[in-house]
Amino acid sequence: MNNLDMKNIIVIKDLPSNIIDEAIVILKDNKAKKINNSNRDNNEHINNNIVDEAQKIISEYVDRIEKNKREKFYEKNKMKKYNKLKIITVLFGIAFIISFVLNLIK
Repeated sequence: MNNLDMKNIIVIKDLPSNIIDEAIVILKDNKAKKINNSNRDNNEHINNNIVDEAQKIISEYVDRIEKNKREKFYEKNKMKKYNKLKIITVLFGIAFIISFVLNLIK
């Protein structure tokens, strides 16, 4: 790999996630954000902003994944409740028809 390619890669470790252990972020070439000033403080500030943005994007991705899992779990529980209610409704309907027929016979 070329050294220029390595400058556009960030490895983020120790993420506060149960799903992602380590993330590799490849940066886009964005010439508008590059500063010609070679001051170390500005470069460190830019690097910190890039890392913070990458962590924010990764944490949002993890939140979306966990949200989808929760939604599937709730949907599964709703389907179980729906099926139980459907069975109970059918049983009550059958009991109503039987009681109606018995009342007509008497």
